[in-house]
Amino acid sequence: MSSNPRTVLKQFADTYPAIKKSLPLVIGIDKQLVSLHPELPPKVIKSALFHYTKTATYLRNVARSAHRYGLDGVAAGEISDEQRSFAQQQLKAINESRAKAKQAEEQLKIDALKTKKLEELVAKFGKN
Repeated sequence: MSSNPRTVLKQFADTYPAIKKSLPLVIGIDKQLVSLHPELPPKVIKSALFHYTKTATYLRNVARSAHRYGLDGVAAGEISDEQRSFAQQQLKAINESRAKAKQAEEQLKIDALKTKKLEELVAKFGKN
């Protein structure tokens, strides 16, 4: 297996149904993965899980689900109201950040069009 966290996460998704489906994982799943994959540095596994648990899809599933799941995709624990609320707050922050980025991108396009139009006008009517 690779030691790149993103590649490891992809390989985990190909191996474990719960990760493939972005299901909320049981607390402490990192220890299980470390024992199942001694060929990988624990830091890489933890980094892969960190990225996985910060995705909007994963957080959305935590916010909507009552259960946490083992690697096999079988329910293996409960999600507390506090954990669900935290996931909802994280999702809200992600959505706000995406909205701001989209707004900034749209503003850049508008500015580029204005600049292009001004350049065209200067070329057409500017001093020679």
